[in-house]
Amino acid sequence: MVASNSAVVGKWKVSTVKETATFLGTPGNYDDDLSSQNYFYEFKSDGTFKGNGQIDFWDSNEPLANEPISDKYVISGNELTLTYTDATTQKTALQIYSFTVVGTKLTWGLTLDQLKKAYANDANSLAALSPFTALNFNIE
Repeated sequence: MVASNSAVVGKWKVSTVKETATFLGTPGNYDDDLSSQNYFYEFKSDGTFKGNGQIDFWDSNEPLANEPISDKYVISGNELTLTYTDATTQKTALQIYSFTVVGTKLTWGLTLDQLKKAYANDANSLAALSPFTALNFNIE
């Protein structure tokens, strides 16, 4: 079954970010409670989105950078793909997430394979992933 954009339309508060990763053979777990902060993502029916915290899975100490983000999204099956201009590099960036909506809760996350797929045309970012042997990043 292919989900439509309407599955994610609305304004979603980010309350937690959880990450498990194996980097250079060392496993790590990070669980950040962001419920007291006012991070959100809003998805509109026209395929655009905006948020006030850019996701940064490279920084386990601050998984959401306090930077606005906006542009386009597409849903295909259970994948949510965000396309936007990266605030640091000013290049078009792509992030691919799996997602579920249960009641009033949107849960979205990515795996190492999804990240490699998103970085397929960016040799530097792809090379930076080489020390990882596992990665799961989930946002609620």
